[in-house]
Amino acid sequence: MPTEGGSFRYSPYGYNDYRDGPTRSHALAFLILFTISTVLHAVQAVWRRTWWLLATIFLCGVLEVIGWAGRLQSSTDVRNVTAYLQQISSLILGPCFLTAMDYILLGLIIKHNGVRYSRLGPKWYGIIFICSDLLAIIVQAIGGGMASVAAQSDDPNADPEVGGHVMLAGIVLQLAAMSVFTILGFEFTLRLVYDWPVSAPASGEPEGDERPLMHADVRTRRKQQALLFMVLFTTLLVFVRSFYRVVELADGWTGTVIRTELYFDALDGFPIVTAMWVANILPPAFLLHRASSKRLSASSEKAVDA
Repeated sequence: MPTEGGSFRYSPYGYNDYRDGPTRSHALAFLILFTISTVLHAVQAVWRRTWWLLATIFLCGVLEVIGWAGRLQSSTDVRNVTAYLQQISSLILGPCFLTAMDYILLGLIIKHNGVRYSRLGPKWYGIIFICSDLLAIIVQAIGGGMASVAAQSDDPNADPEVGGHVMLAGIVLQLAAMSVFTILGFEFTLRLVYDWPVSAPASGEPEGDERPLMHADVRTRRKQQALLFMVLFTTLLVFVRSFYRVVELADGWTGTVIRTELYFDALDGFPIVTAMWVANILPPAFLLHRASSKRLSASSEKAVDA
């Protein structure tokens, strides 16, 4: 992607229709939706003092806002190097922080309802999956940096595809971790519903008829069920987006997938903005803190610390 005077010599998007850059109305709509959702997440987290949400889903929202702002700018200045690299880097990294929230929340749900129904203890969800998420972020950031340098280089031999391959490795790692997480999450749900424990209850752990998700008062049960639904549903949405990104980067910077705007809007923008809004409608900050039992809230904080 040769540049000249801080601009691309030709459109880096290459969308196959009457224009070369993103559709302005699409970019503006996503930017507005992400901005409102992100502000709501900040208010919800601060309201309930659930500070770790600011480092997860809120940060995802911030990166999505930055990325879609870059696409909006590209819609009127398609050869702008900064705007193009801004949307590439931000939108590739943002969902990693959304999955980090899901990893923590499933650990909390398991902590509340019985470790014996899960193959992993609550703390291991943080150790294994958040560490894999961080590694995926680092790999994708390195790849994004390599692609950015190549994109801005005047060297005709500079190839952004090399950085793209590194980014692809990071997304594959994220997708693999999410696959294992999703399987474990659904297995935990089935075992909990049908009371099929993996192991005997540990000392001090709730008995089968004390599971908040199944046998608490109606209000607590509904909130626990809503929280579990939100975790699994948003994970599936990010999974769809990550699968699309794998196909996109595997196809290359000049492939059909990356040059079709409809694919990007429908399989990247839509799943993530939907996940953000689902988490607004079913806010973890409120579902965690409105449990009817003080023991439930106390165990939530301990699980986060763990």
